[in-house]
Amino acid sequence: MNNILLLEDLPEIRTWLKVLINQVFPQSQIHEAARVHDALELVSAVKFNLALIDLGLPDGSGSTWSRRCANRNPMCSRWS
Repeated sequence: MNNILLLEDLPEIRTWLKVLINQVFPQSQIHEAARVHDALELVSAVKFNLALIDLGLPDGSGSTWSRRCANRNPMCSRWS
């Protein structure tokens, strides 16, 4: 895994997940976003291998956004 997207609005959950991701994929670069809007900008700039997406986001549906992410990054694995 080279690039991982972590889309989670709660800072404490995002921090916890980042620690876990670093343990499993220590060489990967983790890109964090708290809002769908921020994640869309990241997806436009970076090719992701893995995306961890919160389903209940304050500015949009994580499941809907997950499909968009997959369309832009067809080789990306998604865990929602």
